[in-house]
Order: sequence, then structure tokens, then C-alpha cells
Amino acid sequence: MTKDPAVKLEKLKEAVVLRTAGGHIIQAHGSVDVSLRINTAAGPVCLTKPVKCLVIDGDEEEFILGKDFLTTLGIDVDRQLEQLVGSDIADEDPEKFQ
Repeated sequence: MTKDPAVKLEKLKEAVVLRTAGGHIIQAHGSVDVSLRINTAAGPVCLTKPVKCLVIDGDEEEFILGKDFLTTLGIDVDRQLEQLVGSDIADEDPEKFQ
């Protein structure tokens, strides 16, 4: 992936230790401010302000938005999960989704 020269890496005073969904421990040593465009079911959403993102080592071309960031957009992840549990899809045969 080509690095954008307009994106400036800011070193963190202390590394941020994170636990991934798979249980692995990773560290972030820097952050960047990026302008995001999120593709949603309703279409693309371009954020008006840059978002500070932690930088971790890896070759990924995509990244996951955290719950705290989604909350700032007005997306209540816990509520979305509650609605999913209460919907008909929660009663479906789980084998269909594997």
C-alpha cells in the first residue's frame, strides 16, 4: 500500500496496549489524523473532521472502528445487538450462517 505523504505519524508518549478480538496483545506506538469515508448500507458517509487513529504494525489495508468512535457518530452498538437478539434472525438455524 502506498503511504500518503499528507498523513503525519505522531509518536505517542507511552505505548497503548490493546487486546484484539482474538485475545492477542498488541501495542500502538503512534497515531495519525485521517479523513474517513465510511461505506454504509445507506451509501458513503464522509466525516467532516479528521479522526485520530492509533497505528499498529501490520499489512492490513483496512481497519476496524471502535465502539467509542461509533458512539460519537450516534451508533449505539449495544442497542444494535439487543435489536438483533430480539429479531427473527436470532431464531434462525445457526448452521445457515457458517
